[in-house]
Amino acid sequence: PLCCDLLKPWAVCRFAASGAMASSNAPADSNEDVSIPSDSPKQPPENYDQWVASVQANMTRAKSLTTDVLKRLRANESADALNKEMIEAGQRREKERIKKRVRGRVKEHTEVITGAQRSIRVIEEAITQVEGCQSRLVHERYARYAYQKVCERRIELREKRPQRENFRDAVQEALERERSLLNAARQELLAHEADAQRIHSELQEMRVELSRDTGA
Repeated sequence: PLCCDLLKPWAVCRFAASGAMASSNAPADSNEDVSIPSDSPKQPPENYDQWVASVQANMTRAKSLTTDVLKRLRANESADALNKEMIEAGQRREKERIKKRVRGRVKEHTEVITGAQRSIRVIEEAITQVEGCQSRLVHERYARYAYQKVCERRIELREKRPQRENFRDAVQEALERERSLLNAARQELLAHEADAQRIHSELQEMRVELSRDTGA
């Protein structure tokens, strides 16, 4: 790994320093060998000056490597922080985009529901008016039917007149015209009632359809 490679010179410096101190304190005729790491690029120092120079060189190199490591660590931290900030900014933009889209849909749905509820109120008012028209048509038809029965009864009574009085006069013609008019009015009222019933059914179907979509 990179860290191990960068820290090797520091370990070499410490090992060289400890070896040099041990050799300076040992007796001159001592046969004890000082072990040197196999990967050391240089031979052990022969005297104190060489040891000092080697230690200083190794310390300088170790400081340089340490500074380089710290710079790289700071650069990596800065890059990580920048990447994290960019990711968070992207996430915030995505959240805002989703919120905006959701708000737009909610607004559209709200407008649709509001319009549907408004239409439902209009339909309910129209249904009430149609029901009122139906009721008035039925009353008018019943009233005209009563007038028609009275007219027909008068015609029946006139048909029972004596033979010499049983002739077609102005009263007979007026009663027959009245019966025809009342019959035509009754048929017209029945047709209007059918139209009102059809309109009422269509309005009810629209009301049910809107209620199914909006839950109102």
